[in-house]
Amino acid sequence: MQALLGALMWSNAAWVILLVWSPRAALVGLLATALMIVPYQVALLARLTRLNTEIAKLVDARLRLRAEGSSLPPTLDDYTFSDPELKQFIYDYGVEEGGKDFYISYFVVQPGITHSFSSKTGWFYYPD
Repeated sequence: MQALLGALMWSNAAWVILLVWSPRAALVGLLATALMIVPYQVALLARLTRLNTEIAKLVDARLRLRAEGSSLPPTLDDYTFSDPELKQFIYDYGVEEGGKDFYISYFVVQPGITHSFSSKTGWFYYPD
């Protein structure tokens, strides 16, 4: 899907060039391209919003456990996702330093681009 999205984005250059010879055809092409790109981007934004909400709940639950003096679980098996579909977007989770610090990474489109939280450093984004 990412390759198709990239091709659609580059096709805008062709529509802009066509604008010189046939403004009406170029406008139709630009609108058609937008109608293909925008819904996908809106769906990704909705997924990101749902993921951010879910991960914020998870982080809050883990920080509460830590504040109570409990050891953090080494896996996410104890956590019940409000939207189980989101679990597939968890890239990595781990507990460090005797069960007191943790990190979690998640992605929206592909695992190489992640949003993360570490109880040591806070929120971050890779690659950034």
